[in-house]
Amino acid sequence: MAGRLLRMKDIERDYHRVVNLSEKNIELSELMDSAYSNRSEALNDVLDRWNDYDEAKSNLSKAEKQFQKGEIDDNEYQRFVDKLDYRKRRSKRASKRYKEAKNEIRELRREREENKRLLSSRIFSEDDWNST
Repeated sequence: MAGRLLRMKDIERDYHRVVNLSEKNIELSELMDSAYSNRSEALNDVLDRWNDYDEAKSNLSKAEKQFQKGEIDDNEYQRFVDKLDYRKRRSKRASKRYKEAKNEIRELRREREENKRLLSSRIFSEDDWNST
């Protein structure tokens, strides 16, 4: 008989590995759904924050003209400057959150591909399974 004789213990071990990898694949799919949702929310947040920043920038430009004409005082002008700085910080935080969500998705994809590779590898090849 050419090939390896299978023992029941080997079959059960390999079966459990496949089941574990399949369960992990399901878990990764659920995590990816959540990550895609987070990324979508983060993108909407980024767009809103940068629109707020653009509005604050426009308001500061108007306030600067009013300040030069003497229509507003130093304190009121500084309030516009502070608002612009605040909106810029919020925009950067939102952008960072979006980048983190993208990185999380990239990592989950990598894990899913590795899992797929292991599932499609030859079940009885010791080299393929010893890496898990």
